[in-house]
Amino acid sequence: MIDTPRAVSLRNSEQRRCAAEMLAGRAGWRQVVSEAGWPRVGQEAPDPGNPGDRAARPSLERVLLRADRIATVRLVIADLTDGMLAAMTEPVTVPGFPNAAANRSSVNTPACSSRALIAIVA
Repeated sequence: MIDTPRAVSLRNSEQRRCAAEMLAGRAGWRQVVSEAGWPRVGQEAPDPGNPGDRAARPSLERVLLRADRIATVRLVIADLTDGMLAAMTEPVTVPGFPNAAANRSSVNTPACSSRALIAIVA
């Protein structure tokens, strides 16, 4: 049986993630995060969808920044005309991020591969 210190020390990121998910399934994410010493993200508040549990809540500053970005996107989309949407564009010559060709093989990969799980429990 794997414990949190061993799960956190695994060098392979897929094995580390799968081990953390296995532990969280048994003990809950709060215990795994606490035992691993990982920092918490955002502030905690009661989770209305799960009575007795707590959920991370973003700060007001982060919410306002996101709201501003959403408003900007809405303005840009609202200004688009049918002619602009039908127009041809010049293709971009630089590679994109993430590299679609490099990531294509991982599209249908299960959440935790059997190879990773075997390595964790071995």
